Amino acid sequence: MLISFEIENFRSIKDAQVFSMEADTSGTKANNFFRCQPEVGERIKLLNSAVMYGANASGKSNFVLAFQALWHLLNDRRNINSPIEQYQPFQFEQDTETTPCRFKIEFLGPKNRRYIYEISFGREQILNESLGYFTSSRASFLFRRKGPMAENPAIHWVKCEESLKPRPKDDRVFANTPYLARFGQDSPHEWLSAVFSYLGRYVIIQSHRIHLLSEVKNVEEDLRSDKERLHRLSRLIRDADTGILALRLSDEPGQTSSMPALCPPEDSFSRANPTSGLLAAHAYYRSGLETNTQKDLFFSEESTGTQQLLVLGNKILPVLENGGVIIVDEWTNNLHFSLSQFLVSLFQDELSNPHNAQLIVTAHDPSLLRDHFRKDQVWFADKNNNGATRLHSAFDFRDVRDDTNLELWYRTGKFGAKPHIKAMQFVHGTAK
Repeated sequence: MLISFEIENFRSIKDAQVFSMEADTSGTKANNFFRCQPEVGERIKLLNSAVMYGANASGKSNFVLAFQALWHLLNDRRNINSPIEQYQPFQFEQDTETTPCRFKIEFLGPKNRRYIYEISFGREQILNESLGYFTSSRASFLFRRKGPMAENPAIHWVKCEESLKPRPKDDRVFANTPYLARFGQDSPHEWLSAVFSYLGRYVIIQSHRIHLLSEVKNVEEDLRSDKERLHRLSRLIRDADTGILALRLSDEPGQTSSMPALCPPEDSFSRANPTSGLLAAHAYYRSGLETNTQKDLFFSEESTGTQQLLVLGNKILPVLENGGVIIVDEWTNNLHFSLSQFLVSLFQDELSNPHNAQLIVTAHDPSLLRDHFRKDQVWFADKNNNGATRLHSAFDFRDVRDDTNLELWYRTGKFGAKPHIKAMQFVHGTAK
């Protein structure tokens, strides 16, 4: 469970910005938070969902990309000479172009232990790295990266503390590789491998970069190996008022549809080519009356919004069933606002979210704020005069009460994080 994430000098985020999923003391909207007991220390209140707003190019996507960069830092394999591709510092100031990127994530991990993992890195090497866990009100280190070895700068050594048991067999790592990554790739460890696996469960989706037809085929592969998910996803699609009665899997995924082609012949996803074997069952009518027969269409022929719902639903259901964190950029992309609100509500219900999964989304549609979020769940991204992103929440505004109309405040610009659009005359050359 995510507690907080701190980002510094990554893309448009120059100064350290802290995003928190820790709930304030308010008891409003009790379904929007949960209490959990860490292994050591007092109980904490965490939010099960959060939304971030901001103008285009305000830094919302870079916030999501920071999660993705951390995931790839830990999961990508590198040889000794590989650069760190996730090194993308703030470009609009001379002082930051060559300084490290830094991430710091605090989370409740395996066995309800409260951890802090921090890493800073340049183009060629990891500069600092540490993992700590709370034994009381303060965190104690499990390991700390100490830097290059005298005899070989391409290899760093790591100090493992006495509290880390069993002690890892090797305290060395390549300069461009996180020490924690070793325990998810090469060196099993009872404690550190569990932490690595937990962070690997974060699901990051950039909706605007999804190639829907390709993803529909990926969903089909998932459903062929998981019939229970097929049943649950079928119910989700049906209950979303898509007109689809059920999902089915064709025995012949290579056959083509009888419907007219909607893509030009040169398109690789033309009806002349094999489509996904995932079928959508529709009611079939005769003389305006529904028959006992159903008509199957390839899911690739469904609307863009319905395909988007399928892809998101396929990612959301496992997180709800097992716990974890899912971060989605452009949440309302291709979805009706009622449907996007419905998906948010799945995380705010104990029946659909028994393991306290967390959803973090970026959005533009203010209607999501209508009675769905507390003030500590609503975040904003905007830029200062130097082009650097700043993150703040509605909770930071003194005049915002628990019953404040957050949607109205955002629409009227009281929270900021809106574009400042120039007069229309600019288009015709008359504006200065």
